[in-house]
Amino acid sequence: MKSQARIGLSSSMLSLVVAAVLLAPSTAQASAAPDLSVTKTCAINGPQSVLCTVTVTNNGTAMSIIPMTVTDTATGMPSNATFVGAGGTLPLSCTPGAGPVLPIVCHGPNAFLSGGQSKTALFGFHLPTGGTFTNCASEAQGTSPGVTPDPNPANNTNKCVTVTVPGPGGPDVSATKVCVVNGPQSVLCTVTVTNNGTTATQSPMHIADLVSGAPSNAVITGAGGTLPIGCSPGAGPITPISCNANYSLQPGSANSKTALFSFKLPTGGTMTNCATVTTPQTDPVPANNTNICSTVVVPPPAGGTVNFKITKQFMGTVVPGTYTIHISCNNGYTGPTVVSFVVPPSPSAATTLNIPVGATCTFTENQVSGLQPPLWGGSGQPINPNLTWGATVGPFHSTMSGGDTMQITNHQ
Repeated sequence: MKSQARIGLSSSMLSLVVAAVLLAPSTAQASAAPDLSVTKTCAINGPQSVLCTVTVTNNGTAMSIIPMTVTDTATGMPSNATFVGAGGTLPLSCTPGAGPVLPIVCHGPNAFLSGGQSKTALFGFHLPTGGTFTNCASEAQGTSPGVTPDPNPANNTNKCVTVTVPGPGGPDVSATKVCVVNGPQSVLCTVTVTNNGTTATQSPMHIADLVSGAPSNAVITGAGGTLPIGCSPGAGPITPISCNANYSLQPGSANSKTALFSFKLPTGGTMTNCATVTTPQTDPVPANNTNICSTVVVPPPAGGTVNFKITKQFMGTVVPGTYTIHISCNNGYTGPTVVSFVVPPSPSAATTLNIPVGATCTFTENQVSGLQPPLWGGSGQPINPNLTWGATVGPFHSTMSGGDTMQITNHQ
């Protein structure tokens, strides 16, 4: 009996051991799963160029599941930066291709990693003027029934690195343009020139200044500034302006210089002023110094008045009669079209007319044959119609023809 008890106990223990052995392979197989992780590095890879490397590693014991997807996002890039292409040992296809820097998505329908294996995805960028940016990468694999999902997604999601790219050597000219109203119907446009590079510019510096949209009576009144510029043409009608400065601009905003251009718009209006600044050297970023524009609106002046005065005389003697002056004006004139003067009782008479800005008025007298033409007066200044006459009387410009006709234009 005792012997049978010992044999029964031995059989039970043997069954437990067999069960444990049979279960062991199944448990080991269940624990086998892929675990992908991502590391990211970015390094200078030539003048103003960066190579970012995404290393994907399978830390698990089972092969990763296809397909594989890698996303790459750059933030803080200068506007002139570009994506130059992708590569690496992972068989991925990326969109978009080379061009502006946008979020990049790379698909690998047949990309996988065995347990313990690592492969790379490479991304190249070019920053012509240098700058600092942050590049982040994430990786995702496919799914399969019966396979445990990635046990640690945190180590393959949004892995980032920041890199600073030095600017290029040599000068880099930039320009800004600001136009403001600077007195009645006057405009001052300021071009500020800065060298963002690392060395001084070569002389001469050239500034091309172009006005568009200004009224036909607008004029340029001069140029100046802290840059020693010489410009052609000078003051006068608005045409394209060409300026040269025998000057070498040192790097840094503290060394910025200005070129000033002043204009007069007698009747007001809207104008756009654009400048392009160049030097004998090739500029790495011509967009920031080419066709830099500013638009300004100049309010029209208030209406003006002229004191229209007539005096009838002959050899010092007042010639009696009724004198009728016909008035013809353009540009919105709403005043009287006929003014009559009776002489005597008064040897002279006057009336005040409100002439709109920009208007030209013609005054014609119905003159009795044989009588001496009248003496005219504008804004208190006598004007003799028998003489060829031109002058500026206050804001008014008057011209005389022979006989009995006078014109006054308000250029206020």
